[in-house]
Amino acid sequence: MARTMNGASDVDAPVSASVLLPWLAMAGQATEMNELRAVREAVQAVLWEWSAGSASGFASYWLVSGRPDAALNALDAWQMTCRDLLRASRAWGEAASYLQSEAVARKGLISVALSQQVLAHQQRLNQQVDAFRLHVVLACQAWGIALADVPDLSEGGVDGDV
Repeated sequence: MARTMNGASDVDAPVSASVLLPWLAMAGQATEMNELRAVREAVQAVLWEWSAGSASGFASYWLVSGRPDAALNALDAWQMTCRDLLRASRAWGEAASYLQSEAVARKGLISVALSQQVLAHQQRLNQQVDAFRLHVVLACQAWGIALADVPDLSEGGVDGDV
């Protein structure tokens, strides 16, 4: 994975949709509404990760475009990338909270295994966001963009819906 912000991939490849297989299996056997809510959030997390990968691709496009506004457009795309990674992490957390509901927890081991999967995804995403933020700041410094002009890389830092 290249994190040099030079047109190569700026973030890890999005998680494979195959991580949803145990979630979909749980959905097929669901007897509690919170099980389906957990599945919904897991699917949403994967979608946010894929959206982050797409936004990162737009940043790469801008960087190789040679246009005078490329750096600012790349910053906008990186802002969306970081926002989507944070949203993915939040969605995984929501999935875990539904799994921890009393009715689902009583059902047993599958929710434990999925909860462990969620924690691994959240840790991976949070590490990726931290590294991503650092690299964006370093890229801005290299481009001579004042840190005050670096976009807000928090989840709420972009106008739009959550």
